[in-house]
Amino acid sequence: RIPEGGGTVTAKNTMGGETPRRENDSYNTPDALALAIAARVAEACGTFDRIIEPSAGQGAFVRAALQTWGAPILAIEPFGDWMPIAPRVVWSRSTWKDAQVPTALADGRLLIIGNPPWATAEAHIRLALDRMRTGDVLAFLLRGSFLAGQARVRGLWKDAPPSHVWHIAPRPSFTGDGKTDGYESAAIAWTKGHVGPFAGGWIEWTR
Repeated sequence: RIPEGGGTVTAKNTMGGETPRRENDSYNTPDALALAIAARVAEACGTFDRIIEPSAGQGAFVRAALQTWGAPILAIEPFGDWMPIAPRVVWSRSTWKDAQVPTALADGRLLIIGNPPWATAEAHIRLALDRMRTGDVLAFLLRGSFLAGQARVRGLWKDAPPSHVWHIAPRPSFTGDGKTDGYESAAIAWTKGHVGPFAGGWIEWTR
């Protein structure tokens, strides 16, 4: 997922040209990768009472969260067809900014997990952190280059240092045809209240 919203968007490809983006930036996470990320988050961060997927797309992280934790899930997706995947999933055809959390999902330890629109990823992260309580966890699949950038080092990483960073190998394809765009990917997690250096490593998965 790249930007949120409509319009015609282009992005540099690895050959130096411009590639038109898909309608509503429909770049979905492979199920196997979502499951591998969920497994690593469970290993590092434990269990959760409720889960939010703020940019659910076709539901890869929703399915992975159900399989990994089995907790009630709020799945938010403003575009396209969306159907309930399981009785424990509440779907909201909204944006992350405007979504309302049902009363049944208001209490307990929270996990926010997903693959946000990359162009607005920092806004998604800051909004998630604002909505979290101490001990809650946010885990997003992002470009590896998100870790760089002087403005972010002096801003987001200073304001909210991550607790975990896992680099993804091999590079995933988000187009469904096995083709990659040459970008590295990482799963980055924040634990509300964390102030120290981050732990990390690699997430190896099978396409």
